[in-house]
Amino acid sequence: MRPNNVKINKILLAMDGSEPSFRALEYAMHLAKVEDAEVTVVHVLENIRPGGVVGLRARYGDIRLVKGFLKYSEDLARSWIKNVEEEAERNGVRLRTEILLDQSSKAEEILKYAEKNKMDVIITGRRGLTRLKKLILGSVANAVIGNAKCPVLLVK
Repeated sequence: MRPNNVKINKILLAMDGSEPSFRALEYAMHLAKVEDAEVTVVHVLENIRPGGVVGLRARYGDIRLVKGFLKYSEDLARSWIKNVEEEAERNGVRLRTEILLDQSSKAEEILKYAEKNKMDVIITGRRGLTRLKKLILGSVANAVIGNAKCPVLLVK
């Protein structure tokens, strides 16, 4: 039995184009149909960081390379987002898409977006990092779960 005070109107689906994020899409579509909710797909583009070839070139003023990297990343995201939009249309689900630039961390961008837009639930996939990688790198999903102010559905 569902509590009377739970109503889901706005679903944030954090996607990165990976297989787990597409499994999360299935859950988001199902929940959106059951709740007559709107889904907002958020994809956070990797920003240029110091170090690495692109970061070093950016540091020394090669803005053209940086713009090219970001355009390529955005075009790649838009290609799989098109499939998401088609899936939503087939399922009769209202859908919005947002591509954000990572200003601090991907998790932080997702959390800020969810809070600013008063999302009722965040759905995301889990990539399945090894224990060592999780310890060293952390995980976007873990950071979202640990810091979200709304419920989070993690799809494996």
